Amino acid sequence: MTPHGGSRADGALYWKAYTLNKLGRRDEEDLKLMAINGLMQSDSERAIPLFENMLKGAQSPKMKERALFVLAESSVPKAQQLLEQVARGGGNPDLQVKAITYVGVARRKQGAGNGSFSPRSTHPPTTPT
Repeated sequence: MTPHGGSRADGALYWKAYTLNKLGRRDEEDLKLMAINGLMQSDSERAIPLFENMLKGAQSPKMKERALFVLAESSVPKAQQLLEQVARGGGNPDLQVKAITYVGVARRKQGAGNGSFSPRSTHPPTTPT
């Protein structure tokens, strides 16, 4: 079995998208995000570049916000790096604000919510000695 339920999660996402399509409630953006989210669960190395392209591409702001949310929920270091890149100004200013919020929430969850992240910082936070 693959990590995080892999093929079972992918199958569930497939059938959800299939059902929505059959009901006529297909939203291309939702389907794309569900597919990439499933890939994130089963093969994050392949998913991260897709999220990066999505954030830099011509996707709708709503789609980009959803992509940021999926990245924020991931514990994969590369996902967190991409989220911090957006927070540091790697895109739309509205997305930057959203990314900063998600980084703050993630830091609080990790117990590192002591203000160690700065959008202008290019260096990882240091531990006081």
